[in-house]
Amino acid sequence: MIITAIKAEIEAEAGWAVGTSDTDAIGLDRELLTEPDGRPWVPPSSLAGSLRAHLARHNADQRLMGSRPPLDDSQPASDPPPPLTPSALWLLGTQARRADTEPHSGELLPPRTDVVANTAVDPVRRAALPKSLRHSRIVDEAAVIELYALLEGTLTDQDQHLLATWRPEVGRDRTRGGGLARLRTLGYRTYNLDQPDDLRAWLENTGKARFTGLTPITVVTSSDRPLVQSDFTLVTALHVGTGSRREKNAAIRTRGTSPLVPASTWKGLFRARAGYILRSCWGEDAACRDTQQGCPQCPQCLLCDLFGSTARRGRIGFRDSTVTQPRVEGRSHVAIDRISGGGRDKLLFTDDVVTAGRVSLTITPLGQVQEWERNLLLHVVADIHDGLIGVGGGAQRGQGTLQLTDASRSILTALQPMPSRLPVAEAARD
Repeated sequence: MIITAIKAEIEAEAGWAVGTSDTDAIGLDRELLTEPDGRPWVPPSSLAGSLRAHLARHNADQRLMGSRPPLDDSQPASDPPPPLTPSALWLLGTQARRADTEPHSGELLPPRTDVVANTAVDPVRRAALPKSLRHSRIVDEAAVIELYALLEGTLTDQDQHLLATWRPEVGRDRTRGGGLARLRTLGYRTYNLDQPDDLRAWLENTGKARFTGLTPITVVTSSDRPLVQSDFTLVTALHVGTGSRREKNAAIRTRGTSPLVPASTWKGLFRARAGYILRSCWGEDAACRDTQQGCPQCPQCLLCDLFGSTARRGRIGFRDSTVTQPRVEGRSHVAIDRISGGGRDKLLFTDDVVTAGRVSLTITPLGQVQEWERNLLLHVVADIHDGLIGVGGGAQRGQGTLQLTDASRSILTALQPMPSRLPVAEAARD
């Protein structure tokens, strides 16, 4: 009998989260799954889905991970059930640590977590949708996830290549900057239990000790070409708040020490403006206005088809953007008394804003994207550059104005007119 021990190190970018459906935390809508010591935990089942999807694209999922369960009960009872194959690959467990620590350095420090807030945007009022503020806990720094697995049998050259080309996805919010990851290292060790030395090593070692002395596998790295990549400079002050109820002043969202424009801000802005463009070109029925419960026309709605809804995941993903070369300052303002015309007592507010810096926007494809859809996104980029829409809070009072850098202004010359006829949604073509 031959058993192959496999260990993979997956490096996940900041912003990932594997959530739990049950949370007792006060004021928190989405909590993280954690180990008993509080360390963020990635259940093997979460990674198994990503790995099976990768293997299925190469017709190797059933050979390594077993048969899929039947989808329905449509098969007549008189027909014999199809044979089921058990999984030869077992994902045993995971452990997360900070990306800047190594296993041989001693204590494996858990990655830092933070509570972040986001809110839906009312496409009619162009302001925050009432009662839509949601607080979620995420892992707010890069982490390495160690994955331990066993394979019944020998790892063939083809299997090694399949594992080496796997691009893992970790957790939720793929369209909003979450779950971005890559294979960092990969290795295996084969135990032939019919050989005395291997049998002794298998019996004398338990747990992680069975995953030592590994033969490394060269990881095949690849990167998707961004669908949209553009750099902006700040023209007016930028404020993306934390949503904290405990802070007296309106602080800005940061990652480490750098101001941050989260992917959820970009996605909400692009979805609202793209919907406005679609309705302007092809009428009110071309794009929905419902941001909470999805669209009653889904999947025929062009907006839901591209950005996603409660019924399906979108086909594009946005990345978090840190502000480089930032200058941060506090700005105070006071509410005006409508009767006296002077400042109202106890209504002095202070906002932290970024008054200078540069920020990059990156949109990646998560599925097939047509050229007219990319052109639609470029039109939104042009509207940001022209000052028609602002990024972050206070856009109605002059904040959040960005302009493309000289190196990114080629986007403006690449713009094409929108199609004269209403396109067909992706799901409808399927």
